[in-house]
Amino acid sequence: MAGSTYGLGSVTFAAVAITGVKSIRCAFQGTEADTGADGDLYRTLAWVEDLLIGGTVETTDVNAALSRTMGTKGTMVLTFRPRAGGTGYGTSKTATITNAVLGALEGTAPHAGESSATIPFRAYSADGSTSPLTFA
Repeated sequence: MAGSTYGLGSVTFAAVAITGVKSIRCAFQGTEADTGADGDLYRTLAWVEDLLIGGTVETTDVNAALSRTMGTKGTMVLTFRPRAGGTGYGTSKTATITNAVLGALEGTAPHAGESSATIPFRAYSADGSTSPLTFA
């Protein structure tokens, strides 16, 4: 069975469009832990804690990307367009990441190549238990 293929849709941060998007990367990190009681052959409890959602947006609009301010907080909205059996696009999916914070911006201008900028972000939970990510 072939995996899903997605095309890039629109990307906004704090209700302002990010243009020239080349790629989007989302990362989910956490600390894995487990334990067992004395005499247990297998671990009897496992969990993940300290969850973090973050990622990067790579764009060719270097000037607009580098004009953003590190530490700015807002909502990141990423739209993905899934391919429908290789014959066009199906229904778009939207990832909304609240409480996103911009990290250290980076620009690249290779010799005889296409300039790009990377906009990193991380998100936090407002109450410690609610995920800042919704996917619909």
